[in-house]
Amino acid sequence: PGQKIEAELLAEKGIGKEHAKWSPVCTASYRLLPEIEIKKEFRGAEAEALVKLCPMKVFDIEDLGGNGAMKDKKAVVRYPRNCSMCRE
Repeated sequence: PGQKIEAELLAEKGIGKEHAKWSPVCTASYRLLPEIEIKKEFRGAEAEALVKLCPMKVFDIEDLGGNGAMKDKKAVVRYPRNCSMCRE
């Protein structure tokens, strides 16, 4: 967020029969596979604040049981692949 890239590009169309660089089998892609660890345990209101803070919905609340006002909640990493490394 808030970053810009300025670039001038030149495109050339070709087919794999002419040269291997135009062959569609040479394409590559990647995806970040973050390993997220919660080093400090977040419970109750802190856990809810952590869940609301993440724009990609990586964290979730785990209900630890209890009755009424004694009901305890804990923050857990539920969807690590959603993480975009936004540093929020």
